[in-house]
Amino acid sequence: MFKLKKALIGLLLISVLISPISASNWSMFHANTEHTGIVNEASDFTVKTWEINLGTSGISNPCIYDKTLYLGGNDGKLYAIDLDDGSIDWDFETDDAIKSSPVIKDKRVYVGSDDGYLYAINTESGKQKWRFRFNDEIKSAPAVKNDTVYFASSSGNLYALNSDNGDKKWEFDLGDEVSSSPTVSDDTIFIGSNNSKVYAIDLEGNEKWTYTTGDSVESSPSVYNDSVYFGSNDGNVYCLDESNGDVIWKYDIGQSISSSACIDSFDNNLFIGSDDGNMTCLDTRNGDFKWSYNTGGAIKTTASLLDSDKIVFSSEDGSVYILNKYTGSVDWDYNPCRYIFNSKIRTSPVIYGDGVYFINDKGYVYSIDSDKHHGPQSVFDYYLIGFVIVVIALLVIVKQVYNHKIRGE
Repeated sequence: MFKLKKALIGLLLISVLISPISASNWSMFHANTEHTGIVNEASDFTVKTWEINLGTSGISNPCIYDKTLYLGGNDGKLYAIDLDDGSIDWDFETDDAIKSSPVIKDKRVYVGSDDGYLYAINTESGKQKWRFRFNDEIKSAPAVKNDTVYFASSSGNLYALNSDNGDKKWEFDLGDEVSSSPTVSDDTIFIGSNNSKVYAIDLEGNEKWTYTTGDSVESSPSVYNDSVYFGSNDGNVYCLDESNGDVIWKYDIGQSISSSACIDSFDNNLFIGSDDGNMTCLDTRNGDFKWSYNTGGAIKTTASLLDSDKIVFSSEDGSVYILNKYTGSVDWDYNPCRYIFNSKIRTSPVIYGDGVYFINDKGYVYSIDSDKHHGPQSVFDYYLIGFVIVVIALLVIVKQVYNHKIRGE
């Protein structure tokens, strides 16, 4: 009997160990309400590389829920795209561009549009549940905590809505235009404003503290280990005490920072991009510099932790980069437009298993395999072949003209 019990326990342990680990959905900007940029890997998901053209530029950071990619376009549509093959399950049309990153909770996707509405849409049917009128553009991503949606308008108001019906609970004046997205940690909302301040606001809409930097704060705060991390256009990365806003440390990068920080809680790393094209790694505990890697364009997007030893991010030079998180050395970089036909990437990549998903300014959405270093057969490959043929043809013509001139002499 004892041996049988031991055998059953052993079988149970084996079944747990060999069963696939379910992945957390990348269901909001920077993966979670604390904006740390980390999710569990999807070990049960096989990446298929693909490329689709939406026909509109993409400026909305994507998110993932139930193996579906959600993103907004300049054409005013919210797209639901199947991760397996890139087919469009449905699209929802608003009356203006969608710059805000969608957020998904309880089978609803919440997204703001420049038409002045925040929408709640059913993830399965693509039908509207409700919408809230706020009469302004929205650039930042909403955040959902319990039964409340928090979002900021460009005019500088932070709103709290009932997630079930869209009724307004309260609003808070942030004093200036807002691009920063609200970060919710425990009982506090953290958000930056173009008036150079970062605000800590309780869940009832009351100010707890503010901290003033030297320039506008477009970076969205990240919260980890009782600290708030963010960048400012004054060129500094800040670490503040979560409870009172006191400065723990700051580091001068020397260039404007609109990128948000990715926090690696495993090795006390902070990764953040800047307008000079550098991705910089700092120590979360004291702000000490670890390394920096320079790309060929501004980094306004946010890095994310990939596997246990890499980060992934995009640059306005048109490439997605995967770096070793310990050294900053390049593991792989992928430029879908083959450099000659370059297009900026101003949205942050999202991750599901080994798959990395992003959209560029030309409106192409990509699925690439980070493990096999493989991307889809791009339409720009054919453009490149055509370009090479034209160049060769021109060289042949030039040579023939030259030879004719020589013989004519």
